[in-house]
Amino acid sequence: MGFALSRNRFVRQHWVLLGIIALMSVIYLCQEIFGESFYGSWMPIPVVVVESWNRLLGGGADAADWQHLSTMFSSAFLHGGLDHILVNMVFLWMFGALLTELLGKGTMMVIFIFTALTASLGQVLLNLESYVPFLGASGVVMGFEGAYFGLALRYALPDPHVWPLARPVEPSQLVLFAAIGVIIDLTSIAGASEAGIAYGAHVGGFIGGLALGLLLLPCPKSAQRRL
Repeated sequence: MGFALSRNRFVRQHWVLLGIIALMSVIYLCQEIFGESFYGSWMPIPVVVVESWNRLLGGGADAADWQHLSTMFSSAFLHGGLDHILVNMVFLWMFGALLTELLGKGTMMVIFIFTALTASLGQVLLNLESYVPFLGASGVVMGFEGAYFGLALRYALPDPHVWPLARPVEPSQLVLFAAIGVIIDLTSIAGASEAGIAYGAHVGGFIGGLALGLLLLPCPKSAQRRL
């Protein structure tokens, strides 16, 4: 009886995040079955996005331009391989679950949408003349990490304990983990290493999440303001 109540409480709290993970998994399965003909139009191409944006500002955007701009969000649901989606889903769950527990499902979803867009924006801004499309939820993962980082700087957060953490850890340890990740991305951008990885999306997502955490996200009920 106690296990069933605990399971039901868990599902009620995290059903939105679990639904996102399930949707991404189904989409990845469709990618593997149907190939690029299924998902090619979901990926942003920086040059095309910039052209559509300029037409929108000029008042001449058509349906095709809106579709190109929508790829700035749809790309977050795509992945380039099994290892890519597995790693992303573990960290999406870990930081997404932490933010859900701290702020609720609605706020977590706002962070997801906002950082998906800032991630794509970061990649486009760093590659304005590129015809190479990009995809992946890595930018949102970094956005979640950035939001948690920002909250930890403002508030004394409770020790996180969600899977795959084997035991409660200090919030500062997760903050350090997020900081190391974004430093690696910035170094990789400067060195232009490992072509094919959307480092601009990583940094754009992290900056978007960090801005939310530092400026807009409310104090979690389980946290205390720092003096």
